[in-house]
Amino acid sequence: MRPKRLTMSAFGPYVEETTIDFTQLGGGLFLIAGDTGAGKTIIFDAITFALFGDASGDVRDAGQLRSRYATADVPTEVELVFDYAGKEYTVKRNPEYERPKARGTGLTKMKANAELHLPDGSVRVGNREVVAAIEELLGVNSGQFKQIAMIAQGDFRKVLQATTEERQKIFRKLFATERYRALQESLKNQYNAKAAEYAETSRAVRQEIEHISCAESDALAGELAEARKGLVGTERVLEMIDALVAQDRTLSGELERKQAEAQDRIAESSARIEKERTLRRTEEDLAAAREGLAAAKEKRTERETAYKEALSRKPEADRCGSLVEKLRLELGQYEELDKARLKVKECGNTLAQKQENLERAKAQAAETAGKLETQRNELAALADADTEFVKAENALHKCEEEATRIRNLRVMADRTEELADAYAKAENAYLTAKAEAVARQQESADAFQRYLDAQAGILAERLTDGVACPVCGSVTHPNPACRPAEAPTDAELEEFERKSKEALDAQEKASNRLTGARTAKEKQEESTLEEAKALLGAETMTELRARMPLREADLETEKSRLSGQVSEYRTAKQRKQELTDRIPLTEKEKTAAEQAAATAATQLATAEAELRAATEKEKELTEKLPRPDRASVEEEIRTLTAQKKEIEGAIDAALAAFQQAEKDAEGFRSKIEFGEKQLKDRVIIDIDKETADQAELRAAAEAYGAEVKALAAHITNNTAVRRKIADLYAGSAAKEAELRVLKALSDTANGSVQGKEKITLETYVQMAYFDRVLAKANVRLMTMSGGQYELKRCSVADNHKSQSGLDLDVLDHYNGGTRSVKTLSGGESFLASLSLALGLSDEIQSAAGGIHLDAMFVDEGFGTLDDELLRLAMQALTGMTAGNRMVGIISHVTELKERITNRIVVTKQHGGSTAKIVTE
Repeated sequence: MRPKRLTMSAFGPYVEETTIDFTQLGGGLFLIAGDTGAGKTIIFDAITFALFGDASGDVRDAGQLRSRYATADVPTEVELVFDYAGKEYTVKRNPEYERPKARGTGLTKMKANAELHLPDGSVRVGNREVVAAIEELLGVNSGQFKQIAMIAQGDFRKVLQATTEERQKIFRKLFATERYRALQESLKNQYNAKAAEYAETSRAVRQEIEHISCAESDALAGELAEARKGLVGTERVLEMIDALVAQDRTLSGELERKQAEAQDRIAESSARIEKERTLRRTEEDLAAAREGLAAAKEKRTERETAYKEALSRKPEADRCGSLVEKLRLELGQYEELDKARLKVKECGNTLAQKQENLERAKAQAAETAGKLETQRNELAALADADTEFVKAENALHKCEEEATRIRNLRVMADRTEELADAYAKAENAYLTAKAEAVARQQESADAFQRYLDAQAGILAERLTDGVACPVCGSVTHPNPACRPAEAPTDAELEEFERKSKEALDAQEKASNRLTGARTAKEKQEESTLEEAKALLGAETMTELRARMPLREADLETEKSRLSGQVSEYRTAKQRKQELTDRIPLTEKEKTAAEQAAATAATQLATAEAELRAATEKEKELTEKLPRPDRASVEEEIRTLTAQKKEIEGAIDAALAAFQQAEKDAEGFRSKIEFGEKQLKDRVIIDIDKETADQAELRAAAEAYGAEVKALAAHITNNTAVRRKIADLYAGSAAKEAELRVLKALSDTANGSVQGKEKITLETYVQMAYFDRVLAKANVRLMTMSGGQYELKRCSVADNHKSQSGLDLDVLDHYNGGTRSVKTLSGGESFLASLSLALGLSDEIQSAAGGIHLDAMFVDEGFGTLDDELLRLAMQALTGMTAGNRMVGIISHVTELKERITNRIVVTKQHGGSTAKIVTE
């Protein structure tokens, strides 16, 4: 990558658009010089920002790059044109920043954007896409570019005086050695995991031994205590568990047999006790049954008598049933009477409703007639509403149009005054430029006159003995004229002429701007006064400003009045249309109401006739029937039915009671027969003694059961413990072998081998890169130091406790000794740091696949060098420019200004900085 042209606008201290054409510097060494704080480093920042969107150093970020001197209309952006592999590329970029609003107060945010124009004419747009395309093209990212081509101020000594750990972090990014560190961590994690797993296995075995069940009186209890202390081998522990399980199973079998015998005897005793208790209950039941039979016989006789008395009332129930049947036959005639009475009631209700309907229909007809008359009168009063509305609306439109023209006139007046102010400023600028041009012309003329007056002295400076004088032809020059001190040199004369020409150019530009401002002002003023005369009768700007507020106030008053009229007439117009649409409907309502009244009258007459007919039918049926109504018949039916039901219920209840007494007596006879049969041949036993014997047997059985259960728990627990210990013991040997292999790999990769240097795998790989970097760096350091110094990687660490492998010493060829780089003086440290940075740059380019960055920029550091070291450093840097490579240096050192003829001179001015290229 080789920059060709850099353009900055409102970027850092560069307020105006500033372009640096690097092609004017050629392909060698050039210097960026200027005042402190003028903006030299900003040139580096602009190149890095254009390519990657960030600054060259760590102090500034992209969001702080907008010039604080820039006006709101000047955008902040950078454009870089560069060559790569013989093709030209252009990248434009602007950061995100806030600038004052062009109108009003406050700030507005400009979003970051970027464009990359490729040689084939295509364009990449967007920050991410442009950065990705630049990284793909150059083969480096922003961080690598800063290490290779953009060595920022203060970064020289970072790599030189870094520790191994610090260099590991630096080289990890530059040479992509993260994967080796990942392998180290992976091996370490695997070892730690396996070690933890193996330790867990051992701990688990000891923990399981604690769970072995064994009585304190057991013969194996002592040996088990030793096993719990870790003093007995795992195989012997397994044998002990097997012995404990075997003896527990033998004892459990014997106890189970005794428990079964005791349970059989308990069952036999329980059967005897239950039989005796059953016979005792039977004896009690037999006595109760004999007493119950006597009572049952007496109750049977009583209930038989009651049944016969109830049965004697059956004829009365039959008579009630006959009467009920007769009355039900009469119900049909009473149903017809009820219907007739209901008809009379319904006709009466209908008649009342029809009378009400007639009155309501008459009232509705009268109300509709009145409403129709009111609507017709109101419509007549609104006959002119449409015409009045149109008049008021037209007047309001004219008023609003004039108000709009007045507002536009105010804008035109404001613009006229703005152009007048611009004209005044342009006039002042022209007068200033004119005065400057006159002064520069006079200054140039005076210098030229002094130059002419000093021609004799100027010619005399060129005389040489033995060479003929161009004026008199003499070859001897005994008394040549002296050049006056005030006589300008050719270069000074050219500088005067250049300044005079620049001043004239500036005067011409100011004149053109003044002419444009005058034309714009006059044209605007003419159109403004033309409109002012038409609207206000004003012929001057003063009259315009005086009359315009008064007319605006009058128009506002008139608009308010007309708006009220328009609203009023619009309402009247709407009401007129509403009445026009409504009156035909009201007429239809009136006709319908009159028809409804006639219909209601007809319906009323019909209802009166129906009521008379229903009343006559009701009277006829009432006179014909013996009882007053259907309800009295139904009440008599209910009374007779209840009497019949009560008699029949009493007969059924008496019969049921007699039958139940007969059944109860038979039940007692059956119980007596069963009890006598059960008690025949009975043998009486002592239940209390039998119960006491049974309790002793049950206690013995429970004791046997508890012991069996405890033994079963021991067997289950010890069997499970044995299985767990056997499983753990089976895999421990393989785990131990695997652990030894992983420990050797992890210790080697992580530099943890006992008695060896602490060199990790990643550091070992980085050492190879570092050796190549030092080889390239020492070529330059030997040149810069006059063959005295050479950088050397430490081959042996100071101790085996901290990380090593990337520590750095310096070999002094003058005294043959090796010492720490930290002992170098300030100037020597700078040369060593610069050499190391340049070597690192060469190696990164090589490691990145042979990328080519044909430009390098170095920011400061030369002020610490004496004259000889500065000469050697310049010699080495000049050697780097072989092959058309560009090397740019920022420095305040005066000697560099004298040695480097191609320069970018940055000048700080009030409100911004400028940059220009100077070549000699």
